[in-house]
Amino acid sequence: IAEWNAEPVGFVLGIPDLYAILPKATRGRLTPRFFVELGLNWRRLDQARVMIAGVLPAFRRHGIHLPLFHRVAREIFALGYRGGEIAWVMADNRAMGKALQLLGAQRTKVYRLYAKRLHQ
Repeated sequence: IAEWNAEPVGFVLGIPDLYAILPKATRGRLTPRFFVELGLNWRRLDQARVMIAGVLPAFRRHGIHLPLFHRVAREIFALGYRGGEIAWVMADNRAMGKALQLLGAQRTKVYRLYAKRLHQ
């Protein structure tokens, strides 16, 4: 959590990337086999995933996201993970694109939202 004058203005939530070790054979169903395979593969977990990140709009131009992501990246490697993913960054989010570039990250997917008015 990032603070400005003792008030929270930004945060990042990173978790182990369970998608990397989820058993494919169970097709996402929570069966006993699912939990057995998950337990057996737990030690192979070497990726992290940033699921949610945000900075209050009034503070977005202050660069608060940069130290947040630097700290998360540093902690990920300190905990023994060899890498990670920052999930679902919108294509028009220039600040995040620049922050990821500074961290040495590679863009692998692009997400966009499209809108179309529906007539009745």
